[in-house]
Amino acid sequence: LPFKWMISTEDAEIGFLVADPGMFFSDYVFDLSAEETNYLAINNPEEITVVTLLTVPTDHRMITANLRGPLVFNNKTRRGKQIVLESSNYATKHFIFVQEGKDETTQVSAQGADAAVAFVTGATENMEVKTQS
Repeated sequence: LPFKWMISTEDAEIGFLVADPGMFFSDYVFDLSAEETNYLAINNPEEITVVTLLTVPTDHRMITANLRGPLVFNNKTRRGKQIVLESSNYATKHFIFVQEGKDETTQVSAQGADAAVAFVTGATENMEVKTQS
């Protein structure tokens, strides 16, 4: 399933619905700064997972993903951080399903999202994070 619950370890009543953004947005890319890479202790691109928080309104066809604030996790160390992409064109609400009657910039298809994975490329000052299907 494309959706997962991220549940608090301190209070099981607190949780967030999340998804791999690459399942819905095949061109989703952002840079991790050297500071963020160091904080997360990322040494290998295969160590990370990227998820986005979802907002689920009454009409489930209108689910949105926060692409401006992805959560990046180091799978090896189990350390994570929400990255705020301040100088990007991503917003906090991107529709994850095709929205009829909306302009082309908000139309997204989940087609071909069977095996989405997140990876990091580059190893200099900044690391580019991509999610792809």
